[in-house]
Amino acid sequence: MNNTQYTPTVLVVDDHEVNRAVIKAVLKDRPYRIIEANNGEEAVEAAFREAPDLILMDLMMPGMDGLEATERIKAATATGRTPVLMLTALGETSDRIRAFQAGVTGFLTKPVDQQELLAQVGSYLNLSLINRKYILSTVSEVSGLPNQTALFEDLEEGALEPQPKLVAIQIDELVTISRFYGEEKADSIEKQFAEVIGASCARVFGAEAKVYHLRRGVFGVVIPDREAVFDRERAQAAAHEILGVLAAYEPVVEDVQYHSDFTVVVALNSSNSLSQTEMALGEAVQRRANLVFAEDVAERSYRMIEHNMGWLRKIKNAVLEDRITTYFQPIIELSTGEIVRYEALVRLFENGATHSPGEWLHVAKNSKYYEDITRVVFRKAVEAFAGRREGVAVNVSVLDIENAETRAFIFGLLAEYPEVAKRLTVEIVEEEGLGHYEPVKQFIERLKEHGVEIAIDDFGSGYSNFKRIVDLNVDYLKIDGSLVRSICKDPTVAHLVTIIQSFASFSGVRTVAEFVHDQPTRELLLEIGVELGQGYEIGKPEALI
Repeated sequence: MNNTQYTPTVLVVDDHEVNRAVIKAVLKDRPYRIIEANNGEEAVEAAFREAPDLILMDLMMPGMDGLEATERIKAATATGRTPVLMLTALGETSDRIRAFQAGVTGFLTKPVDQQELLAQVGSYLNLSLINRKYILSTVSEVSGLPNQTALFEDLEEGALEPQPKLVAIQIDELVTISRFYGEEKADSIEKQFAEVIGASCARVFGAEAKVYHLRRGVFGVVIPDREAVFDRERAQAAAHEILGVLAAYEPVVEDVQYHSDFTVVVALNSSNSLSQTEMALGEAVQRRANLVFAEDVAERSYRMIEHNMGWLRKIKNAVLEDRITTYFQPIIELSTGEIVRYEALVRLFENGATHSPGEWLHVAKNSKYYEDITRVVFRKAVEAFAGRREGVAVNVSVLDIENAETRAFIFGLLAEYPEVAKRLTVEIVEEEGLGHYEPVKQFIERLKEHGVEIAIDDFGSGYSNFKRIVDLNVDYLKIDGSLVRSICKDPTVAHLVTIIQSFASFSGVRTVAEFVHDQPTRELLLEIGVELGQGYEIGKPEALI
């Protein structure tokens, strides 16, 4: 535990995952811990739970918007000093005054300039860290225990034994209790649990173990281990003993009993244990695991980082060497077998091997090369069909739609190839596109001016919004492959596809089934009324001859 450098926490709040991914990509080389929330309510919870050093807050979000979330965060004592940078396109003085009144510290105008983002984040984090070091107390106001700042100071001053072990204990339901029953009751519950945790740790780990109240609902226990005997087996036994004590204890506030689940993270490696523990807590909650070893999570994370960096190098070279290309998969009329169009599918060539996007596209989306890949695929697809009679379909994401240069490139191609535009279908992924309704709607309206048809891809994979489909005036619904693969085996899935088909027929929208993998599936889809299909039963993605 010799790494004492403090890692600032930045909370990124946006209702669309792609936008959060863009900001994370810009900040990825900075020594920041990035946490996320996808709406105002989650932002308030995360701010109370994580005590971030800086919040990047989107303004326009469904439900609780950025202004209301900022007001709530600023109203709380623990987070009232946290700087909030608002991500917005608002330009009116009155709008900005209203934002300042809500507690917003500053603004970043969309689309966000990368250099400005880095500069503003760095500047406000400097102020925040000065505030954290010189103004905030080193003792928790709730529990009276030394807090996270005290832990960092103890590490810096060498006040702890060498090579200690760290155990983190999280009260999983405390943030929910705070939201439903108020901060005062949550404080009382947390204080009672703090006493139980302190007594349990003294008994299990010995009197020299020191308990810290790191943040809302999270306690850290530093355990001296001079003889290096606190191994995985002992740690597991100790953690289960503490979990048993906490599970049996139900604090009482105003004659009402409360219950919570708990998560324990054990860090046996003293190097980087704090950062590894934070990482492991997040994964443990996602996995619903009540005991996790930080080193296991860190090893998986480091392997993933190494894997992603390897792909990033391959993607960069493939873009520079023109090894990004398109394969085309036929889409047919199920009733006649006639090919009506092909879908352009991106491929990456590397050392004689062809790599599908499932292997690497998620890495590309977090890099500057993603926009290059979209333009390559769009250009090659349009050029390939300039001399053909069939139609062609190309996928776009919200990242593409919100990128001004990519939009200009697409509309430039459509103007250059007007005949292809009339045979072009643009596919927008449902779970990405429908969350950002207005930009998508405007993009669709411009495409239709060129005669382009619109498909919603992977329909049924997310929270399908039927009204939005009608409002967007789309031409096709592509039924998600996960439904098509199960349609012959699961009557409930077959019924769901029937409902989608009925809605589409009533709305004048045609349907396309993805992943049609065998003849029985094809026949059942035709019986239900699905009109078009694609998949290995029909034809594999290949280079055009």
